[in-house]
Amino acid sequence: MALLNKSIDFAKRGQPLSILSVTSSDSTEGYIFIEAFKEIHVKEACGNLHFVFNSFTLLPTEQMTSVYQNDKAKNNQVERRQWVRIK
Repeated sequence: MALLNKSIDFAKRGQPLSILSVTSSDSTEGYIFIEAFKEIHVKEACGNLHFVFNSFTLLPTEQMTSVYQNDKAKNNQVERRQWVRIK
């Protein structure tokens, strides 16, 4: 929420942050994932935020999608014309 508020504030001033998205996952508690074209954009967006401890790790492309895989969903077999709930 702090990054969202900072993004809105900077956009109102005419200086939008250069990040594309910010997400988190239940499987990686305590981490946030920030998508940007350059690492410096992430560092600028996280500057002066008390909950970020300046430890940034660039994820390899192969690991980016695995962050959001759901192990519970792998065990379920979905059949044609079956109702499902997406959480």
